[in-house]
Amino acid sequence: MSKPIRVQPTFMAPLPLGNQSFGNPPLSASKGKGYDRANSRLVKDIVENGDVALSHQQMVEMEDVKCGNQKLADINASVRIAVGLDVHLGGKENVSALKRDGSAKKHGATKNEDKNEKDWRVPSIRVVDLVPAEVKRRTGFRDLPSLLSYVAVVCGGDISLMVDTASKLTWLEEWTIYFEMSYGRSLIRFCDYIKSYDSSVNPVRRVFRAKLALVKAARKRWPMYASYTEDAAFRREEWNGHFDQESGARIVMHDNTNINLPSPSDADLQRALWSDYYGGCVAKGGVALQLCGWIRAIELCTGAIGDSDYIDAVEILKEQKIFAEMDQSSSSGFLNIFDKGYRCVIKAKAEGQQCLQPVFAKSDEQFRAGETLYSGCVAVVRSGNERAVNRCKMSWFLKRGTTDQSWDHAVLADEWLGWGFQVNFMYDKCL
Repeated sequence: MSKPIRVQPTFMAPLPLGNQSFGNPPLSASKGKGYDRANSRLVKDIVENGDVALSHQQMVEMEDVKCGNQKLADINASVRIAVGLDVHLGGKENVSALKRDGSAKKHGATKNEDKNEKDWRVPSIRVVDLVPAEVKRRTGFRDLPSLLSYVAVVCGGDISLMVDTASKLTWLEEWTIYFEMSYGRSLIRFCDYIKSYDSSVNPVRRVFRAKLALVKAARKRWPMYASYTEDAAFRREEWNGHFDQESGARIVMHDNTNINLPSPSDADLQRALWSDYYGGCVAKGGVALQLCGWIRAIELCTGAIGDSDYIDAVEILKEQKIFAEMDQSSSSGFLNIFDKGYRCVIKAKAEGQQCLQPVFAKSDEQFRAGETLYSGCVAVVRSGNERAVNRCKMSWFLKRGTTDQSWDHAVLADEWLGWGFQVNFMYDKCL
């Protein structure tokens, strides 16, 4: 007897294909029920009557959401867009198919067709996320008000410049990227920024350069040093025991530090960048500190340059002469406190400035008692310069230096100046 034949029928149900299929999300958002449509008409009337009424309506609606009286997701998306409520609080599902103008996002849109992504994307950083601990971890600032205060200083109080963007990211995301990259501790690689901010390499670079240009312009607007009146008012009282306050001398401590650079293949570049003191190829930058705590980073030079030649190259003494002539709060010049490696006494005197340095010992001769005490006094009053250098090296972006020769060293030099300006608004004064 033959075995029965089993036939498995093929399931012939139609597959959901095409833009009109129920398997795809709708191309347009629902306008909601009659109550939602009535609210939309009411909002349009409010907008036509003026911005003050609209702002009041926004405040009332969002206050209900914060208090838990109603959920933002319960409000129809078209109503939220019309009234200008924060459509990002509900998550991606609330805005994935909508733009702020109410139109649907096209399926399969190309990059050229998706230029308005800035209008509907979900920000990776919101104000409510930036609690003090998170701001400190990312940027080094103690809290968000301190960060925004510095942004206001950089932009000169211009709100339109503060909120101006160079990419699809929000203005808060762009400033966070700049400060996070300058601080250099939470995110190190470009792929980390791409993942965290849902962006790509070129926009991140463009954002950093744009904000760095603003910081550099702000540094140029501010005076090089604090005036003598400001310096005397904000310095600690104990410094008046070391320096006569009535003399009107502007006290500035100087020191140098290094920024690591990769070893170039060219022999001349290798010779110009190599520093025996630091044991590698570096860029050498100066740090100036006043008694009131004001820090100023001085331009980078090649590592092979000597300390005295560095002072000549950046023309610090000439700039001090110009500043002293313009500052009417004191008729005295600058008193520069240097280490032994600086041989600038004659050049400083030619520019009307003074120097204070430890005593140089002659060959095979010991220090006399007075010379030892004098050098010790100089070391005591010059102890603050190392603290200023430490502030300038708090940026791990600068502390790491560059890792390969493809880096734009002009950006590194600008960041050194920008960070030296920023530390005055981030930390307590170091003296």
